[in-house]
Amino acid sequence: RMAASADAPNVVVVLIDTLRADELGCYGAQPSSTPNLDRFAADGLVFDHMFSQAPWTMPSVATLFTGLYPRSHGVDRWPFFRGDADDGAERAFLSDTLPTLAGTAQRAGITTVAVSGNPLVSPSTNFARGFDTFVEWRFETGQGRWPSAAEINDAFLRWLRRNRGYRFLAYLHYID
Repeated sequence: RMAASADAPNVVVVLIDTLRADELGCYGAQPSSTPNLDRFAADGLVFDHMFSQAPWTMPSVATLFTGLYPRSHGVDRWPFFRGDADDGAERAFLSDTLPTLAGTAQRAGITTVAVSGNPLVSPSTNFARGFDTFVEWRFETGQGRWPSAAEINDAFLRWLRRNRGYRFLAYLHYID
């Protein structure tokens, strides 16, 4: 693992499921209801134009992780569909054959961590590929509760305390 250094920045990718930019102070919402995120954005790279490649989570995150359009990475099916064996179920999982951002960072010696509050982005859908550490929550139907942003942050900060001496790529997936 690569030691942290001042000239090699860490990377934190923040994905907030179903959040519109016009709800954030860093994108001009007034008054801002997101002061902590605004402060984080002030010191980071904020994109002025960003477009989702699909209207739902799995193909959008697969594009983020691989840099490929949905037609090329093939993730376009709901993973919990109960259909025939020949219904294209492999298209509900990220293929082992595709290079990913985390895998590329890992091969370069960068420590990788993901904390996901969405069960669609999990080891069960093969989205954990390339992450040294992948923290997920089990979502039970009927519970109706997603992990809060505070829980996602706490899990990441616990990991960070143990790994602060290493250069890292972090992926934080919020859903509240």
